[in-house]
Amino acid sequence: MRDCALVAAVTTAAPWRLLEGEPNFSLALFSPQIGHSFKTGGLELKLIEATASPQPGNQGGWESFTLVFRGPRTHPLPESTHWFSHAELGGFALFIAPIPAPDPRFQHYAAVFNVPAHQQA
Repeated sequence: MRDCALVAAVTTAAPWRLLEGEPNFSLALFSPQIGHSFKTGGLELKLIEATASPQPGNQGGWESFTLVFRGPRTHPLPESTHWFSHAELGGFALFIAPIPAPDPRFQHYAAVFNVPAHQQA
């Protein structure tokens, strides 16, 4: 797994909102969506990876994980917060950053989460 921790980060302690209430971001929420499409910036990005990120010295109060999305290289998105929509998860703001993709036809994007344990699903 590539080290995305320095590339992008989002902490859901911030006032992010889903369309219908408070965010409940967790690895368990996103893992079943691997292979599914998310819409943002007029593009469809496919979630291709959802991986737990170990935290040295973690006292158990946080869940850390990384999502990797794949999109077309022809229409790259800038490192920024983007509005995502998904058929099951609804809409939410997510900070993503471009990362290298092994296939030159695609651009990959990473989002790194550090979620308080009390917000886990």
